[in-house]
Amino acid sequence: MDFGPFHPPTGVRSIGGHKRKERAVVVVVGVDESPHAAMVVRRAIDEARRRNAELHAVYVFHPPVLPYMGFTVDMAVIAEGQRKAVWERIRRELAVSGVDHREIDLEGYPPDVLVGYAKNISAELLVVGTRGRGDFASLVLGSTSHRAIHLSDCDVLVVKGGPEPSPDESSDHEATADGPPASHA
Repeated sequence: MDFGPFHPPTGVRSIGGHKRKERAVVVVVGVDESPHAAMVVRRAIDEARRRNAELHAVYVFHPPVLPYMGFTVDMAVIAEGQRKAVWERIRRELAVSGVDHREIDLEGYPPDVLVGYAKNISAELLVVGTRGRGDFASLVLGSTSHRAIHLSDCDVLVVKGGPEPSPDESSDHEATADGPPASHA
């Protein structure tokens, strides 16, 4: 299988046991450690339901650039820690969705990896979030959503992030199978 400019999957977990059509419709969602990741996943779940599609949640580990300081860094440990944190954050959203889904772990430059993965599996839609950093920060740091829009063969849905949730808000909300979080007042 040709995965384009990125490493092959480091882990794939399929969840759901429904029989699929011979060629399933697939929606791909990029997931990360951002505060808005769960919101992006909920939008992707809505799109997967609407399209009667399987959802592939894809986390891309991008090894940090560390200055050499005379000590070694175990990237496998860093990657595993980040993967664990990301999946803990969104796994409940996926579990209660009722949508067939896969959790995919990849490595590389996130926008290129997401676009390459979506192309490789002939995804119908790629869903990504935006952190709303602004033009200058995106110029310096890069913009996954901007690059995905311009490189993708499939449609791209960009989910804008809202105000950062406070610790109180994020602990008072949980996902429901019907869609957006329900508040416990």
